[in-house]
Amino acid sequence: MKRFFILLSVALFAFAACTKDNGFDANNNDNTPPPPTPTHIDATTMDATALNEAVISVLESGETNIAITLTAEPEATMFTAIRRALIDTESVADGSINLTLYGVTTIPLHCEQGTDGPPIFGEVILDENGNYLDEPEIVYELNSISLPEVLTIGTSAFYGCKNITKLYAPQVQTIGNWAFPYSKIKDLELPEVRTLGKVAFGVCNDLVSVKLPKATSLD
Repeated sequence: MKRFFILLSVALFAFAACTKDNGFDANNNDNTPPPPTPTHIDATTMDATALNEAVISVLESGETNIAITLTAEPEATMFTAIRRALIDTESVADGSINLTLYGVTTIPLHCEQGTDGPPIFGEVILDENGNYLDEPEIVYELNSISLPEVLTIGTSAFYGCKNITKLYAPQVQTIGNWAFPYSKIKDLELPEVRTLGKVAFGVCNDLVSVKLPKATSLD
């Protein structure tokens, strides 16, 4: 019997060592794997064209987790470059991309009409000549957006991005009007937000939990 317990102990030790090496957590009942490490693009010295090409290259490789480092307040065209890469890369499935933007502190106002300025990630209804598009151009490819250093998200920045299920913005303080309507966000926790614009999360029918402990202005 003593020999049996010794052999059992050795077997359990070997199993624990094996599962540890393979990233298995014996205390995790559903054995959820850790999130994959995103492919990183340092765009701090790039122009919009170079950034667009870099993002397309990553997307064409099949990568779905992308992290981009930008300057604190980049030109709006830098966001347009990312937008165009997401939309124009045919191999990218809707709701498949997890995007992290480092360094940036401001997501600027989105221009839905091409004549008003560069679009961010929201819906576009007019081309650069002011003509109505046959159908609105919308970024359907995003699944999650992580903005770890962003303080301000502009009006309509992610308008119509209906496949976004997760938003991580732990430092954001101001979110403009119509910033995330129609998204599929379920749990919204913004610990530092003070001002939330009109219909910022309107028509988010999957939203079940909202935590805005410091909000003082809700339009």
